[in-house]
Formats: sequence, C-alpha cells, structure tokens
Amino acid sequence: LASKVIRMIAGQFLGLDSTITSVAGKIATKMKMSEAKVVASLKGIAAGTAIAAAGFVALAVAFGPPVKKAAELEDIMFMIRQKTRMGVEELEGLRMSFIRLSSDLPLSAVELAKVGIIAGQMGIHTAEAIETLAFQAAKFAKTTTFTEEEAAKALARLSNIFQMPIDQAENLASAMVLMANTSTAQASDLFEITKRFGAMGKTIGLTAAEAVAFSAVLIDAGVTSEVAGSSMNKIIDQMATKTKEFGAQLGMSASQFQEFLGKKPAEAMTAFFQSFEGMGKFQVIERLNQLGLRSVRVRQSVLGLAAQAGKLTDKIKESSQAFRDATELNRAYEDLTKSLNARMDILKGSFDNMLIIIGHHLIPIVKKFVDLGIEFLDWFANLDPGIQKFLTFAFVG
Repeated sequence: LASKVIRMIAGQFLGLDSTITSVAGKIATKMKMSEAKVVASLKGIAAGTAIAAAGFVALAVAFGPPVKKAAELEDIMFMIRQKTRMGVEELEGLRMSFIRLSSDLPLSAVELAKVGIIAGQMGIHTAEAIETLAFQAAKFAKTTTFTEEEAAKALARLSNIFQMPIDQAENLASAMVLMANTSTAQASDLFEITKRFGAMGKTIGLTAAEAVAFSAVLIDAGVTSEVAGSSMNKIIDQMATKTKEFGAQLGMSASQFQEFLGKKPAEAMTAFFQSFEGMGKFQVIERLNQLGLRSVRVRQSVLGLAAQAGKLTDKIKESSQAFRDATELNRAYEDLTKSLNARMDILKGSFDNMLIIIGHHLIPIVKKFVDLGIEFLDWFANLDPGIQKFLTFAFVG
C-alpha cells in the first residue's frame, strides 16, 4: 500500500511538464528571470515536494498503528511522571512492567497504565506500589462492576482511610469480592458506604474487612449508601462517648463496655445491634432516643441491622477470613478468564502490546521524519505565493 501511495503522488507531480512550461513563462516575466531557469526550478521543487509528500504519507501508512499505540503509552507515562516525579529509569521499568503484566490480563498496557495516573493522584509515587495497585485494580474491575480507574480509586482510597500499605490491595479486594458475591451489594455499594464511615470506624479499631462486612449487611437490609454511611458515623461517635448508656443497653458497666469496645470493636457493635433483635419498632425508637440517636436515618440503619443480626457475625468472620487469605480475588478472576470473551480480550491486549513494542522502537525514527516534516512545511510557507499556488494546484490535480 505504501509503495502504491508513493507512485501515485510522485506521478501526480512528475507528470507536470506541460503545466510547468505554461506557468514558467508567467513566473519568469513577473520575477524577471529566464524561463529556462524557472522551468528547472519548478521541476526541482515539484520533484522534491513529490518525494517529501510521498515519504510522509508512506510513513503514516506503514508505521501508523504501532507508533500511535506506543505514543499513547508514552503520553500516559509522561503524565505518571508529572504526578510522581519518578526518575527516567524507574519510569521505563514501570512501562515495561505494564506491558509484562497486561499479557495476563484482558486489557492492553495502555489501559493498565491509565491506572498509574490514578495512583499518582492518590499519593502513590513508587513504581512498585503503582504496579501493585494497577494489577490488582485491573483484576478487581474485571470481577466487579467497577472500571479499572474506579477500582484503583476505591482500593487506594480505602487503603488511605484504614492506613493500610498498598501491597494489601489484593487482601482488601478479596474481602470486597466475597461480600459482593454473597450479598445483594455491588462492590461500588460497599465502597460508597465504607468510605463514608471508615475513618470513624478506624478511630475505634474497626478493620477494613469488618467495615466492608457491615456495609454488605446494611445493603441486604435495604439501607441506601448515603443513609448507611452517615448513620454509622453517628452511631460509632455516640458509642465511643456515651459508654455508660451503651453499656447499660448491653447489661454492662461503662468501664466494661469501654474495654469491650476497645478490644473487640466489631463484636461490641454487633452486640449493640443484636440487642434490638425482637423488639418492636416503637420500643427501638424509645431506646435510641435515650442513647441520643434520634435521627430517622439512624433508626433505619439500626432496625435494618437488627433484622439482619443473625448474619452479621458470620459476614464479619467471612470478610475477615477473605482478607487474611487474599485468594478470593484471584479465584473469581481465574473463573472469569475461562470464558471465550475474556480469552479474546486477552488476545486483543496481547496484539496491542506487540504494536506498542514495535512502535516504541520506531518512535525515534518517526520523530526525525516529523522534524523534517516541520522543516519542509516551514520551507513551503516561505515560498513565493505564485509557487505555492502552482504546487497546490499541481497536487490536487
């Protein structure tokens, strides 16, 4: 195809003898030059323009797809460097890691690298940490309703809230995948609720896995994300400050409840919600008023969790175990990648990576041609208007 383009454009310019002769006389008279010199100059310009135009078009045809893919990854890596201030060698190592890791994923290195930008925005600045987050977020996205970017934001945000190292992203994702697969909650629901009360939960010692379990049961109870998050914040705040009243609800002294909450916060919270099991709605409201929990949102959450009290303990244990084992994410991902669509996506990603590798080696060559193209266009812009007009009409036929 490229050779056909060259012959077509070259023929367009080089078959212009009659046109050159007719135009040369007018230009020679205007510029007070000999017609022979003008003819020779125009033929030289036409030939040079033909070669240049043909070269650039052929370059675009031959190198276009791989160079475009490689250039897209290069742009993303530049943005990662801006966010992280990463050195050139570390950045190049990260680029190669994206290509290597994506060979096992149903997406290309370009798509995986986009997660690296999110990581930089979330304060993750080392190549190793970005690589970990990108790889786990990609698997998390494929096993949930998240996009890769959303998955990365969720894992990074919750890791920050619970002050977890990013290398535990797989643990967190495993807990969330299990809860999403064994409840009516989507992973996005779990994130929305957990991020809303996670910081308050962290102050009393609640773990990320435990918080995710509470979020799953709240969704099962029919409580919306916004209501659940704000009400859990209020409950935990009151629980930490009104130890006498909350202790009385559980038949404990203030000091006993304070010790219980300090050592086993998830169990203390579960016991509180279970204490309302079997109560009538108005009795629950009266007790909550005595505890300073008067809002409708809090009532809704307490009533919902009391109705689901039987599963709350089990969910907390399951989520915590999934976090410790860190295998649920891989199990769900491996099941997913057995499908034909997933295998086709992996094939497509591998093909894109091949283009990226080829294009990466071609970029220096293409940059030189681009520089020459800029010089050529500057030269054309500075030609005599008459010659510019002649070349323009010659090219378009």
